[in-house]
Amino acid sequence: MKQMFAFILALTFLPLVSFGQGSCDDLGSLDNYSDEQLQDIYDACEAEIAAEKKQLEQKKQETATISRDLSVLDSEFKQSNAFVNQKEVELQKIAAAINEQKKEVLTLEQETDQRRLAIAELIREKHALDQFSPIEAVFSTQTLSSFFQDLNFFDIIKDQLQASYEQLVALKQEKLATAEELEERNARERQIKAQKELELQAIAQNRAEQKVLLAIAEQKEEQQEAAIAEKERIRSQIRNRIFTVASGEEISFGNALDLIRPFESRLGIDAAFLLAILFQESGWSGNIGGNIGQCYYKDIHPVTGVTVMSPRQHSAFETIMSGLGRDASSQKVSCPIPRDGSYGGAMGPAQFIP
Repeated sequence: MKQMFAFILALTFLPLVSFGQGSCDDLGSLDNYSDEQLQDIYDACEAEIAAEKKQLEQKKQETATISRDLSVLDSEFKQSNAFVNQKEVELQKIAAAINEQKKEVLTLEQETDQRRLAIAELIREKHALDQFSPIEAVFSTQTLSSFFQDLNFFDIIKDQLQASYEQLVALKQEKLATAEELEERNARERQIKAQKELELQAIAQNRAEQKVLLAIAEQKEEQQEAAIAEKERIRSQIRNRIFTVASGEEISFGNALDLIRPFESRLGIDAAFLLAILFQESGWSGNIGGNIGQCYYKDIHPVTGVTVMSPRQHSAFETIMSGLGRDASSQKVSCPIPRDGSYGGAMGPAQFIP
């Protein structure tokens, strides 16, 4: 019974108005809501905040996954790009080597042409000497031995030129073969590079898509965080709402909830039933607590023509106020309701009298 009484006392601290459905939305002025509605909204805020935080955690995990995938793609892009750049350098080197081989082939062609012309000239001169008859050789200005030495000299030079020519031709073929191998290698490397460039384009496209997904995920996170912050603001706004208790002291809505809830859960009291009783006691103009603290206990009520509080209660009221360190004459009490009797003087939604 003492716990029930304490619970009722706790409820007298709250200017409850009416019942309503809770939803954690922008409230505007809190004065437009009853405490029952505010409690519903407060509970809704806590439930929605918990759900939003759970969703936010899921979104953060999704964002982390996208960010991790993007990091992998960034690494792949850098590696592929480095590979393509490396191939480009190799291709430039191969192209330079091919040009060098072609230059050497051109030089060798010029040298072989010179050797060929020299051999042809020697052959003509040798042929001219071969046309001399023995008589002409005898009567030549040269001695016979010199004449035959010239013939031998032509053969030696021709053989040397021929050997040199053949070496140049072989070297030229070697250079051409090397150039051909370089051309084939160049084609292979270009094909590898082209394939890697296609992969690089695919990675770049996938990377761009992941960046868009990451931006969307981060935006959703921000929106979720903003929604949570707004709900927490509303919850805090409700929790920090200040009420004036019967003694004139102030209490926040959150503290009032903390005060009421233990009794409700421990005793299994139906708050709606209890509030109906309180409405019966202090209801006025459709509001619970509408007749709380409107008069002073010794004032003469204009309708009843007698003091607000029954003279039989004055002494007890003054003793209670003195014990609380308050001035009885400045403490407001409920006004009389003529249809219910000549006197008022009760306090709080439960309308306790001294």
